Amino acid sequence: MTATPWLDIVMPTYNRPAALVRALEAIAALNASAELRVIVVDDGSAGPSEDALPPALRERLSIRVIRQANGGPSCARNTGLRAAEAEYIAFVDDDVQVDPGWLAAYRDAIAAESGPAAFIGPLVLPANWRPSPWIRWEAETLALEYRRMVDGVYEPTWRQFFTGNALVRREYLLGAGGFDETFTRAEDIELAIRLEHVCGARFRFVPEAIGWHYAHRTLKGWLNIPKAYGEYDIRIDQMHPWAGHRQRLTDELNLRRNPLTRLVRAPARNDRLRSAGVFAATRGAIGVSKLGAHRLASQLLSIAYDAEHTNAFFRAAAAFDASRDSEPPINSPSTGEEYAHTP
Repeated sequence: MTATPWLDIVMPTYNRPAALVRALEAIAALNASAELRVIVVDDGSAGPSEDALPPALRERLSIRVIRQANGGPSCARNTGLRAAEAEYIAFVDDDVQVDPGWLAAYRDAIAAESGPAAFIGPLVLPANWRPSPWIRWEAETLALEYRRMVDGVYEPTWRQFFTGNALVRREYLLGAGGFDETFTRAEDIELAIRLEHVCGARFRFVPEAIGWHYAHRTLKGWLNIPKAYGEYDIRIDQMHPWAGHRQRLTDELNLRRNPLTRLVRAPARNDRLRSAGVFAATRGAIGVSKLGAHRLASQLLSIAYDAEHTNAFFRAAAAFDASRDSEPPINSPSTGEEYAHTP
């Protein structure tokens, strides 16, 4: 009988067959077929993702493909989690190619940890990738956060738990209840709060467990991200008020001193003025990026992102406060006491 691998890698995919094959080839190159298998969850792609997998790849790597109706990333990851049997689960996105040292880095991190933990690996911009200005901005923003964790500026928390490259013991994921499938953004952060409160998990950053991120998204898609985060930030605070997420974010937003950022944020309630500011910032970023001024491009994109996130965050907060004031509470707010044990 073949032994169950100690690691199942859950990889959701949607309409990216070429990227999927490259991601799987990188895992196959680890030459660790006895240690792991990959569960690909095809989240309703136009054509079956399984058809894109070369037979030679499947000979080198244990792959199970599950095809389902489109349900979003949370649903796809939960499908993979339910199908998993290994002790540990890694989540890797289909546009991420793991580094040759990825598996060994996670293995060493697990061996060094004595208690419940959730492990986070970095998503890094590949040297051979020519990203759009906004993808470069994402990579630079993440790189700064990684440096701060490595330098000890702050410890990793649930706020840094991104499931493009992460690893957790399966029993903790199941005990925490898996991903909330009503979330289409920030679902990993919300799960991480429950991992901490349900299972007592600590978060560990593993800088050597690199995932090379070949990201691609349109400018419109990128601008939708801060809007979604702003709304879901408030929802997370509603669900887990003891975490203090809303107050922490409010303090951070109010501390930002960049005068241009404040100028764009000032008319945050005026959609026309804000949209004009975001348009000018993003078009300016594209223009200066073509001239090689990547730092200036990133500064302009920070202004655009901050304006959209701030507007969505405070609008969602105001809507929640209004609904709370107009309706008598049915139940007392959660205090987190219901998370005092591990199922």
